[in-house]
Amino acid sequence: VLGKDGLLYTFGAAQLGQLGRDVGDSNEFDSSGLPIDSLPKPVEGLDGKDIRAISSGFYNTFAVTVAGELYCAGENQNQQCGKQDGIMNLRKMSIVDEFKDRELIRDAKGGYCHTLILTKGGKVFSMGCGDDGQRGDNQEGDAKRDVVTQLNLPDEKDKAKAIASGANHSLVLTDSGSVYAFGSNEYGQCGKDNGGENLLCPTRIDLPRPISSISAGYAHTVLKDDKGITHVCGQNDSGQLGIGIETGDVT
Repeated sequence: VLGKDGLLYTFGAAQLGQLGRDVGDSNEFDSSGLPIDSLPKPVEGLDGKDIRAISSGFYNTFAVTVAGELYCAGENQNQQCGKQDGIMNLRKMSIVDEFKDRELIRDAKGGYCHTLILTKGGKVFSMGCGDDGQRGDNQEGDAKRDVVTQLNLPDEKDKAKAIASGANHSLVLTDSGSVYAFGSNEYGQCGKDNGGENLLCPTRIDLPRPISSISAGYAHTVLKDDKGITHVCGQNDSGQLGIGIETGDVT
């Protein structure tokens, strides 16, 4: 939560440092005996920083400053927060050095173990795990990767204006209203009926109208077009697509 006082507050699970603050004195634990903190408290490491955007991944917290800096806390096993001197778990908000003095950041979104970054200039970068193609670098599995990858959209004139991360899939919305998806398509969450094969690079979802906003759940996708109509795809075993029935996958 970003407060009116300009402070970033976190609460919940804390086992991998994702709260971005010390919880050593916490006397709360989940059913597995791991530490939690159910009270909102300010993060550490953002003193004097004006925050414009916040988000969370599965085990990460992200903050983007007005000056265009990216900070993160939490799990870094897959370098989803950058190299960070090889630290596996970041327990306070730490700047991502790979973008320092290089790109001005507008937004960041975290998945299960990967991160998408949107710059003020409309570029998209990825960090972290890419086993299912969610890095958009045309690779899958444990291929050797750079810490940061810049994504190439099929139409070079397209500039990104929004990003979204599911558990293992990624979405990019462009100024023209096109949506590109990549990563795991096991449940059809990338909007392609291709037998559940992973998409290794940004692939355009075929839609009847330009899209104005995007969102990603664990393994489903929600898009709103310029007429306010909602389009959904992906996993629907719990009715999460809101189409009135529990179905199999919607591709």
